[in-house]
Amino acid sequence: MKALLTTFAAVFLLTFLATPTMGAGWFWDVGNGLGFAAFAGLIYLTITSARRTDVRAHQVLGYGVLFVAVAHVFW
Repeated sequence: MKALLTTFAAVFLLTFLATPTMGAGWFWDVGNGLGFAAFAGLIYLTITSARRTDVRAHQVLGYGVLFVAVAHVFW
């Protein structure tokens, strides 16, 4: 989980530093970022479901991904 958050933060930081003026404004960029976060979470949940993991942690992360996806839809 820490690796996912670190990778996710690094990608957004590098993207922001490389092209800070590119985009359609903060409102659009935040909504787009929520969509990328939801997609990354779904991929992570799919990858970790093949291994034996803590079911409770997987369930909590699943609810978190669901919340981010719903936030993206309503953004």
